[in-house]
Order: sequence, then C-alpha cells, then structure tokens
Amino acid sequence: MKRCMSSVWLLCVICLHSAIVRIPVVADEANSGRQAALVPNAAGIYWLAFAAMPVLEDGEREAVEAASKNLQQPISDEVKRVAGRYELPLHELQRARAVGPCDWQLDAGAGPGLLMTHVQKARDLSRVALLRSRLRFAGGEVSGALADLLAVFKLGRDCAVSPWIIAALVDASIEERAGELLALHLPELSQSQVEEVLGELRRLPTGWSPSEILQAECENFAGWAERRVTAETARLGAGATGEALLSALAADYDDSLVAEGDSAELKSEREPMLKSLTVADVQGALIQMRRDQQELVRLAKLSVAERTQPLQQLSARLESAKLLRTKADVTLYFSQKLLPSATEKVVSRLEQIQVQRQLLLEALRVQRYGEAAVQPIAGVQVEYRKTAGGFELSCPHAGGRESIVVGRK
Repeated sequence: MKRCMSSVWLLCVICLHSAIVRIPVVADEANSGRQAALVPNAAGIYWLAFAAMPVLEDGEREAVEAASKNLQQPISDEVKRVAGRYELPLHELQRARAVGPCDWQLDAGAGPGLLMTHVQKARDLSRVALLRSRLRFAGGEVSGALADLLAVFKLGRDCAVSPWIIAALVDASIEERAGELLALHLPELSQSQVEEVLGELRRLPTGWSPSEILQAECENFAGWAERRVTAETARLGAGATGEALLSALAADYDDSLVAEGDSAELKSEREPMLKSLTVADVQGALIQMRRDQQELVRLAKLSVAERTQPLQQLSARLESAKLLRTKADVTLYFSQKLLPSATEKVVSRLEQIQVQRQLLLEALRVQRYGEAAVQPIAGVQVEYRKTAGGFELSCPHAGGRESIVVGRK
C-alpha cells in the first residue's frame, strides 16, 4: 500500500541462528539485546489481532458496515454471527489496550511508497469491537461493553501515533464512532465506571495538531524527493536531463508526464518544453517545494478566516500547473505532490476531532460531577442543555459548532 489502505499482508519471517560465534560477547551487550526484545509495543499485539481476523464474504462485510452506521438499529443475527467469529482478535485487542507504547515501525523515508496497512485493519477491527460493545450493553454487560469501547479508543489513537494525514483521519473516524456509542450509554454507567473511563481517556496519547501533522508529512516527503533526485541524477550520470528525472519521479507514483487523455495541442506544447529541461530546473522545483512547504505549515496555524483564502489561492496555483505546459509549471511539480488534496477540509477535520475529544471529556465530567463541572474548551464556553434522556453539550469553534448528545433523545 502507498500511504493508504491495501490488502497486502505483512509476511512474518522467523530466522533461526544456530552458528557458533567465536568472538567474545560482552555481558552488557547480551543483556541490552535481551532487554530490547522485551520492550513492550502494542503494535506487535495489534498485528496478532489483525492476523487472526476472519476473511469476510462481501455480503458479511457490507452487513457489518451497515450495522456500524446506525447505533439505534438492532443488530441482525447475521452480524451477531460475524462478530462471534472475532473472539480471538478482540482478545488480542484487549491485550494491546494494556500496553502503553505503540510503534508501527513505519518507513518515514519511503515517500509515496510508505506502507500503512495497519490503518484499514484498525478500521475493520474497531467496527466489530464496537458492535460487540453494543451487544454487551444490550445484554447488561456494562463492564465488558466498556472494555471494548476503551480498547477502540486506544486503537484509534495508536493508529495515529505517527503524524501522517491518513492515519489521523482514520483515527478521527474511529474515535468519532466510539464517542457516539459511549455518549449514548453514559447515563447507564456507575460513578466508578465514569471515573475509570475518564482516567483511561486522559492517559491516551494527546495526538498531533494539524500544523504538526502537515509539518511532518511535508518534511518526510520533501526529504524523500530530494534524496530521490540526487540518487537518480547520480544513476543517469552525464546523460541526466530534467525530463529523465521527472519521468523517474512520476513512475514512483505510477504516473506519467504524458496522460492518455491529453489533447494533441497540449502534447505538442509539452514535448519540447520537457526536452529542454535541465537538472538545474528540477533542483529549482525542489527549492520551490520547500518554500511552499513552509507556507502550508504557516497557514495551518492560522484561524479559518485567516487561512481559507490563502489556501485556496495556493491550491488553485498548484492545480493550474498540473498541465505542465511551461517551465513555470514544472517549478511547482513537487509542490503539487506535497500539498494534500482539499487541504482546508483536512485541516478543519483535524481541528474538529480535537474539539470532539474535549467535548467527550466534558460530558464525562458533567455525568460524574454535574452541570457545574463543565469547563471552557480553548477559552470558549461550552453550552449545556438538559434533555429527556440526558443532556447535550455544544461548543462553537473556528470551523463551526460541535455538539455531543448524552443518552437517548
């Protein structure tokens, strides 16, 4: 998978070393190696859970997805049977819940070839865990239902332990569904259970800000692009041209500088321009990429009102350059790859989940200590409204208004 979900499974290779080494081994070195192998890592347990997940038929997968979308809809017998086949993966999910550190060992230098197979696996497992939580709530097994819920919250946050946009968006989706289910059943919890949930959620990793995610994503891609151009230039040697370099980079994206749908007029303009490109032209595009990277991160730190128009202008400038008609367009080639599509929506979504997390914590505080316990979020007053089945909290923020409904409407 290239920076997104894929069905490719990670093969586990066990290497047995039986050779006798005659070089003396220092005792401290032996101990440090043994200790390193025992360092806890939730990612390894998650992969055991993923490996134990059953392969679902198309109809079963569609049934699970449909059941996951509506918390009020009764769970069908078919979906119950599917959930019953996940006993072992969900057992491993609980083991991972008890392990704090999580490192997926992602290759940050892989550029567009970065493997992130864990995110789709995490999404699939979280759906079934939430379905079992619903079944347990319905059967009066509140402790078991909470265990499933809390494991899902940790899975989501662990999914995004590295600052990648895709991982952060998957985490947002997972936590949003888990938060809705918790809020629905919050009035059913005892005071000690509310305290348990509140404490465990507070101990989760805090997550990354939108600007931090964009900074890391851009930095990793920019570093990869620069190394790739350097390596390809050395490989081509005296025959290195700008066109050859760009063609090699495009191939890394399974792309081409010439698309089948291009008009004859566009091709006639582009062909001589590409042939005239020099290595210096491509290096200039790398310099421009760094400038656009800095601008993108700067804009992500601004308010919605301050960043919307500049982001739109930046996106429009890069979009128009995709036709590669001129050398000026080539200058923006790497910046096009750097900038995530719909950047404003991505940043707003990342900000939204931060407000939702805080609202959920406030809902837990109100459930435990009463209406007077509600606190502002980022200096903004949270509004409380009593409902027939519980209460509702809402909070305006730069991107709009978020709310959480506790109990049944």
